[in-house]
Amino acid sequence: MKQLRAILYARVSTDTGEQDPESQLHAMRPWAAGKDWKVIAEHVDRITCDPKRRRGEPPGMVKALRLLEDHKADVLCIFAADRLVADPIQLIQFVARIQGLGGKVASYQDGKDLDTADEMGEFHLYAMGWFNRMRVRLIRAHTKRALAR
Repeated sequence: MKQLRAILYARVSTDTGEQDPESQLHAMRPWAAGKDWKVIAEHVDRITCDPKRRRGEPPGMVKALRLLEDHKADVLCIFAADRLVADPIQLIQFVARIQGLGGKVASYQDGKDLDTADEMGEFHLYAMGWFNRMRVRLIRAHTKRALAR
């Protein structure tokens, strides 16, 4: 099996110095090495994950996606799912987008809950995505019924 080429991606919500993306990278470097992945790039963003409050994709993420699209990398490594998106449905959509580029996604903090570099991790992610999608639908239905009363 060929060695996967990894991009480490860290994101913090503010640029005030209260949060340091280096702490995320510091944790991910030995984790990626332990998986025998070759780290080919590290990208950092200091921006909110809320797409309503930002314009377009964060620049570091754009660079990471370009490496996946150009097949110069195989896996996008993130510290945690909430460093990408805040909503479970958006997470599934983002992972599908990465897979559409031919890449994989793995999360340091989320472990097998978010690791498409592993078949069981990929299955678990989609099962959880389906569960969360159903949960959101049920919450909406209950809310509509309650409001109607």
